This record gives sequence, structure tokens and C-alpha cells, in this order.
Amino acid sequence: MANDFQTKELALTDAFQQLVNSDTSGEKTVHAIYFSNKDGTNNADVYLSLYDNDGSPAEKAKILHKVPVPAGSTLVVEKPINLTCSSTGTDARQLYAKASASGDIDAVASVLHIT
Repeated sequence: MANDFQTKELALTDAFQQLVNSDTSGEKTVHAIYFSNKDGTNNADVYLSLYDNDGSPAEKAKILHKVPVPAGSTLVVEKPINLTCSSTGTDARQLYAKASASGDIDAVASVLHIT
């Protein structure tokens, strides 16, 4: 088994975007996600959801819903999230994120991919 440590980064918009993609082989564990509010004045809310990978990806479950990140601060999610890897899109899982205001939040995920 090989370990591939990855860093995924994304400037969040007010629409859900893929932060960590699904895979057809191996396993993925997200060790931590950092949501940094770059805006020095305004708070912003973050959303993090589990999606499948079936054609047009569909939301399967919410992980964070409308969690406030104060201006100039960072929200850290330090609990592991295991993502199901599968060649069947309905079984595969990936992470999508968005913010209440486009351009205010950067997301960085620390991912372990085991093949």
C-alpha cells in the first residue's frame, strides 16, 4: 500500500464546489479542513457537504451548515472524514463546500490517499 499525502485548496464562492474529489481505487481520509476568513470586516458562513459522484453529483449529507467564521479568523475541522472510493458513482463520496459570500473564505484540506 502506498500513501499519498495531498493538500487541496479552494477559494469558496456562494455555490457548492468540489473540495475533495472521489476516487475509484484506494481510500481517502480527510484529516483536517481549514476555513479562513480573509475579509477583515465581515463574518461569513461556511457549508460543507458529502456528495456522491453519480452524473450530476447529489448532496447526500450535510457536515457543516451555516457555521459562522468571524472576520480575520479560521475555523478548523480536525476530525477525520473517511470518503468511500468506488467505481460506482452512487457509492463514491466527495466533499463540496461553499460560503455565504464569494471570495471571503479559503478552504484547505489535508488528505491521505491510500492505494
